[in-house]
Amino acid sequence: MSTITHEIQEELARFIAEHPSDTGVINDHPGYSRVFDVHRWSDYPEIKALTSDFYKLTGKVDRVSDSRCERTLRVILINLFVNHKADPGLWTAYSRRQKDYAARSRYKCMFIELKPMTHAVDELVKLGFLDHFIGNNDKAHPESNRSSRMRPTEKLTSLFDKLGPIKTYRQPDRELISLRDENGKNKEYGKSAGKKQDSTKVIGMRNHLRKINELLAKTKISCPLTTEEIAKINRKHRDSGDPELDTDLQTLHRVFNVNFERGGRFYGGWWEVAPKEARQRIKINGEETVERDYKAMHPTMLYLHETGKPPAGDPYVLPSYAGESIMRTIVKFCFLILLNAKTREKAKGAIRKKSRDNDKLSDKAKDRLNMLDLDDVFQCIDDAHPKIAKYIGSGMGTKLQYWDSKVADKVLSSLVDKGIPCLPVHDSFIVQKQHEDDLVEAMREAFYTEWGAYPVID
Repeated sequence: MSTITHEIQEELARFIAEHPSDTGVINDHPGYSRVFDVHRWSDYPEIKALTSDFYKLTGKVDRVSDSRCERTLRVILINLFVNHKADPGLWTAYSRRQKDYAARSRYKCMFIELKPMTHAVDELVKLGFLDHFIGNNDKAHPESNRSSRMRPTEKLTSLFDKLGPIKTYRQPDRELISLRDENGKNKEYGKSAGKKQDSTKVIGMRNHLRKINELLAKTKISCPLTTEEIAKINRKHRDSGDPELDTDLQTLHRVFNVNFERGGRFYGGWWEVAPKEARQRIKINGEETVERDYKAMHPTMLYLHETGKPPAGDPYVLPSYAGESIMRTIVKFCFLILLNAKTREKAKGAIRKKSRDNDKLSDKAKDRLNMLDLDDVFQCIDDAHPKIAKYIGSGMGTKLQYWDSKVADKVLSSLVDKGIPCLPVHDSFIVQKQHEDDLVEAMREAFYTEWGAYPVID
């Protein structure tokens, strides 16, 4: 028996003896939650031992193998552990509906099954290790539907606190290429949609990603933020619906929208969620890093697409606001939202909403933006860029993301072939300072290959 197993069993016996009726039911703020991650895993001996101990208490499900039941229990404990360490008040949201456990889905590589899942959760609740409540599924009023929630009680968190730092990761054989439908839900395609196999294009993209992830998985990427700073960022992101910062996650996947020629950007790395100031202090394998990005990438690609030539000068510096240096930041902010918005009216709402808590806008810039008539700003952009005005506020966002993702794929593939780990942030890239020249060369060549022109790199 391992030391950790012995300590956990003693702690279990002590706590149960001292708190025989303590269930710790809280059930407060159920919306304050993080979705259960079926791909989260850890091979740390401490997690294995904890799972083994709890499996002796929860037991198996009829006609389901021990290995599948115990694997499900481990994923549950890992999720609870990770979320508790991120924020002790955080609930874990999970489904108790059979349709959410479809075995043939390409998006569920762990193949977690409903019966072992609900059995393990229910047993942990009975034993007093979980706060819990069942969600609802009202077909007549779907807007009120809520998935089930669970959160560890003190009985369980006291055991978590004894584990110390545990490294978790997402399973490398999970699906790396996601296709979303019009509602943002995962959509089956290729082989899982009844075809003989996935397309050559998708297979190639997936193979590129596997090579990139293999290198990232064995790269030490240090985060300069404290646990308290990360928790503060995540509370803010949870309120706004933005992705959370989880420093265990340092491999990538790609997300396409509706078809494979829209979207396609790389997601998953924790650095994408970190503030820019924090990204400047990231270290890769203990070395200082540098971040380089394409200047005005989306307007430049639109000009090249429409005219075959890049824009003359900085597209974010408008004649109408000559002499106001702060307006470049504001115009860039508005311009990029306009290019992604489906209509100009929707762009207005997005600009007002996103400007409130945007870290890239200073208080002075926010005050200036609040004084502006957005219709006037939009008109000034149109006047300065008549050649691409038809694309502004027309829903080009996912198409532009596809274009920049193709460039990013070439940059990352070029560097991984040289054994250089690179952290993408859509149109910018972070590498060790010693590899800055390699990065700039890869960025120039990738852009030229796609567009037949050399980019401006900041």
